[in-house]
This record gives sequence, structure tokens and C-alpha cells, in this order.
Amino acid sequence: YIGNLQLLEETSNKEKKDKEFDKWLSESCKEEDKLKDYKQKHYIPNVDISFENFEQFFKEREKLIKESLKKSLI
Repeated sequence: YIGNLQLLEETSNKEKKDKEFDKWLSESCKEEDKLKDYKQKHYIPNVDISFENFEQFFKEREKLIKESLKKSLI
């Protein structure tokens, strides 16, 4: 599914390992600007990103990716 795709550079992939996404992201992007840039670059919606909220996160992220693709293709 398109909403579940994310490319990670080798270093990021090694750092993330089996950590939950919300914990890894908060550790990786401690500065607000860096977090904002990361979310924008990787189509992370402004919703709760904990595993318990995965379904909503997934749906919202899929919308963001589709909107971006539409803009690029039109």
C-alpha cells in the first residue's frame, strides 16, 4: 500500500531498527524545525503517530501522498 511506504537512508534504517515509529521520530528529530521538515518530506500527517492510531495515520498519510502525486502529474 502506498500509505505504508517510506524510504530510509541506510543510517536512518540502522538507527530505527525495531523501535516504534513515534519513539524513533521523537529521538531523531528533537528540534521542532527538523521534525516539521521531516514530516513534510515524508508525508507524515498531523495526527497521533503511535501504533495504536495506525489506521488513522495510514489513511491520512495515503491522502497526502495521493494529493502530492496528483499535483506532480497534472
